[in-house]
Amino acid sequence: MFQRGDAFAFDNPAAVDAFGYLVRLINDDHVAPPASATNDNSDFSRNQFLAGKMALFQSGTYNLAMIAQQAGFRWGLAMLPAGPQGRVSVTNGIAAAGNSATAHPDAVRQVLAWMGSIDGNAYLGRRGAAIPAVLGAQRVYFEHWSARGVDVTPFFAVLRGLRMPAPGGAGFAAGFQALKPYFDEMFLGRADVAATLSQAQRAANAAARR
Repeated sequence: MFQRGDAFAFDNPAAVDAFGYLVRLINDDHVAPPASATNDNSDFSRNQFLAGKMALFQSGTYNLAMIAQQAGFRWGLAMLPAGPQGRVSVTNGIAAAGNSATAHPDAVRQVLAWMGSIDGNAYLGRRGAAIPAVLGAQRVYFEHWSARGVDVTPFFAVLRGLRMPAPGGAGFAAGFQALKPYFDEMFLGRADVAATLSQAQRAANAAARR
């Protein structure tokens, strides 16, 4: 668990185990890039994969089109690894919101209605950029990747397992900025995992409440 409602709630035994596992992968097993390279560069792992220097890149559908365009080698998708509780995936989505104070409410309603239609949503999937939320528009997404020889089944098969929502909420951005220095030190292997999660949670929730 990372959040409970809008509150950060990662100071719990299961999270200590999960983050401890990640820290060991980085600093003991050396099967993940060092945190000194990734803490301040969220694109590092993707770029290493595209350069042929990393065998496995864990990501989501949002990077698929870029990898297809830039990878100079054969690649494919694999299922999310299974942990002690099986495969637990994070699900999220993108929402479009209109301004209720607009001087053109009818125009805003028309645009939002089109974006939520099959025709409007199909633009997201036509070139494989994103999975359309409208089921009737998803056909073009599957057709695009099938034509390129990419089996996107793993992104959908994993949904049959356990899922958790992506973190978010009104104070998430401020809270995330507050927890980042703590997490950076933890991933560098310079801070105790349990103590760091406790400190980071307090700092994140304090920042989110401001």
